[in-house]
Parts: sequence; structure tokens; C-alpha cells
Amino acid sequence: MKILKSTQAFSLIELSIVVLIIGVITIVALNGKSLVTKANCVVSSFGSKTITDNLNNPAALTKNKSNAYENCVSSGGPANVIVTCSNGLACSSCKAALNDNPGISSGTYTIDPDGSGGNPSFTAYCDMETDGGGWTLVVAQYEDSPVTNWDQGISTASFISPTAAMLDNCGNTNTAANGCDKTSSNGFVLNTSQIPTHTQAAFGKGSNATFIGYSNFVYTTGDIATTQLLNLKDSNNYQVHRSASGYCTWNDPEGGCITSTDNFRNALTYDKIGGSLSWSFSPLQSSFSRSYSMNANLTTTSESYAWTVWVR
Repeated sequence: MKILKSTQAFSLIELSIVVLIIGVITIVALNGKSLVTKANCVVSSFGSKTITDNLNNPAALTKNKSNAYENCVSSGGPANVIVTCSNGLACSSCKAALNDNPGISSGTYTIDPDGSGGNPSFTAYCDMETDGGGWTLVVAQYEDSPVTNWDQGISTASFISPTAAMLDNCGNTNTAANGCDKTSSNGFVLNTSQIPTHTQAAFGKGSNATFIGYSNFVYTTGDIATTQLLNLKDSNNYQVHRSASGYCTWNDPEGGCITSTDNFRNALTYDKIGGSLSWSFSPLQSSFSRSYSMNANLTTTSESYAWTVWVR
């Protein structure tokens, strides 16, 4: 399937309308499938085909489905993707985007959790592949730029979601040389009104959404009483906990939790029962101790990746 320049004839098998808008090709699907729209790029998926119009490289209009997103970004510059769901509006979450656009790649998308007319839409990083995909990034905590208020939220007008490379590399190695941008790779958390409706939460390492695992759990930005959860990745039982007014010994709920005003409090923990040091981030601590654990005690080492929480 091929799209030609607007001055030439073109042949479309599964498309009914091609509208030219100041050099941008918008594709409307006859069969109701939704479009994936990006600055300087329009992508529409039909089976194994992905048709793109890349304004910076108009000759290369046909890309295969697996690399369409990367091709658009590399030649069109970093840009979020606006995914139109079946209702014709921006999708409410990464999961909704994946449901209506099967096969789309992981990347930065524009979502609108509360729908049209509510809070503004914003960019979010979506893991569309790990353990079924559809994961929306709601927390990214870096050792060198912690967010101490777990309900702080983002400014939707100026927020730039970190890319996968930033999630994996932009903590203590945050320099222009490795592609990091301090303005967009700082830690962030979505607030209650910005988190999409969900039934599962995952605790990840950098861009890997389920590095530690995921559970049937509705994530909240406030205190989380010690709750036992089944990790659906490794089939072991875990406990999740966070308290703004206290902490658990070694950030492990099994060790007992107390009320306290010191800097151990307000740590978020997802910890394997019978084990320890699975996943914990303690934002009020100093330096290395913030990135408390990731399947090991990391309080004396410097980490460049983000502690991440995802929902779907």
C-alpha cells in the first residue's frame, strides 16, 4: 500500500478519505479503526501495514508496523503521539490506546484520563509491550531529583514526559552527552485527578514496567496501609505500604511499622513476603538512601535509572 504526493494519483485499498491540511496527511478509516497522530507524522495501522506521512521525509511513506514509531521520531524529532480512540477523542489511558490500536509501540502518548471537558490532556509514557502492555507511567522517582509529595502532580501545559532512555539513564548521569534533559527527566508523580482509572499497578525499574512485578491493586497517592498482594509476575505474595507519618523497619512491613517524624517516613514499598529489599523508594532520605532497594540494598550506591510505578 502506497501514498503518493498530493499532486499525483494515489491508490488506497482500505482507506476512504485522504484530507490534505497544509502538508499534513490525515487518514480517515472506512472500517472505523482509529488513527495514531504525531507532530509531523500521521500513522494508521491496518493489519500488518502501517502508513505514515513524515513531513521531513515525504518519500518514505510506508513503514513496517514494528518500526513506524521510531522512524517518525528519528526524522521528525521527539513528539508525543495523540491516539484517537473509537469515540474519536484522545484515549483515557495507555491501556485504552492499546485496546483500540493493537500493535502500537511503547512511547510517549497524549492521554485524557477524565475525558473531554474535564482536566487538560497531557503526555504520558506508555509501555505497550511488557506483560501484555497498556501500562501508563504515573511515578518516576530519581535518586538525584526526588518528589517528596506523592500527590504533587504535573503542570499539564509544560510537562514533558521522559522517554525510555531517560527513564533508564537520566538520574545521576543527567547530561546532554547521553541525551538527557534536566527539564524533562526530573522525577515526577501524577496526582489523584491525573491517574487513569485502573485495576492493576506495576513496580518497575526505569522503562521496564514490571521489573519487580504487578498486582491487582488500585494505586493511590496517599497513605497505603500494609496490604498483601499477589505478584502476578512471579506468583509470590508481596506487601505494599506507604505512610507520611511513619516507616517500616528496613522498609519491610514484615519488620513492623512505627509512627515517626524522621526522614525514613513516606517511603513507598512493594516487598516480597519472606524476602526483603524488593522495591522501595524513600524520597525524604538524603542522597543514595532515597533509592533504597531494587532487589538489593542500594543505600550506598548511586543509581541512574528511575523507580517507576505504572497502572493499567
